[in-house]
Amino acid sequence: MATERKIVVQTLTHTGLFINGVNRGNLSRLAVRSQDGLILSDATVAALEAGTWHLSATVTNRVLTPINGDDVGKLQQRAEQLTLCGDNVWVQVPVMTAGQFNRGLIQQLLSEGVPLAVNGVASKQQAYQLLMIARDYPTPLLINLCPAIAHYDLVVSVALAHLLPQVQVVSPAPTMADFWAGSDLQLDGMILSPRQFAALQFLAASASGQTCSLRTRQQYELVMG
Repeated sequence: MATERKIVVQTLTHTGLFINGVNRGNLSRLAVRSQDGLILSDATVAALEAGTWHLSATVTNRVLTPINGDDVGKLQQRAEQLTLCGDNVWVQVPVMTAGQFNRGLIQQLLSEGVPLAVNGVASKQQAYQLLMIARDYPTPLLINLCPAIAHYDLVVSVALAHLLPQVQVVSPAPTMADFWAGSDLQLDGMILSPRQFAALQFLAASASGQTCSLRTRQQYELVMG
């Protein structure tokens, strides 16, 4: 007869979450907390720019609008247009364009007061360059680390960023294992897919009366009290 152990499920996190690829269809169904953020899909950003869709006044979370391209002038123009869509809109721009660090673009937008999320930061050197720009402006800056960044560079980048109150650091979590590892690294937020976010909501639900029954013959049963 298979032996059985009862394990209490209690999975809570205080890390800020950023749900990636949010579209108009799932925006209203995401039960996000006040500290969480939304990263819009490319199609939703295009609709926002074209004026065929508008952010609801009930959406008060940070909304990140990714833009990409090789023309820095057009990126600046799009960023300036998108920031007018709401006080909670942050424009997400790439750290590099055509192999060049986007110093001029980032500095100009921060000087104009455009809240920025800089995407694809892959080293502590790039993080340091961003911080040298950000220190001269009070505009909020979100540094989005590349998943491939070296662990040491990640730790250094987070430590340096926390010297400036207007700067926060987030990182993607391709798997839930990455999420749990990242939550211990003092990151200000983790980027999840809508499916990962839904799974996390289930795990973070009240553990009262919930047990997980693990049986030795690789049979798994979730007993909901």
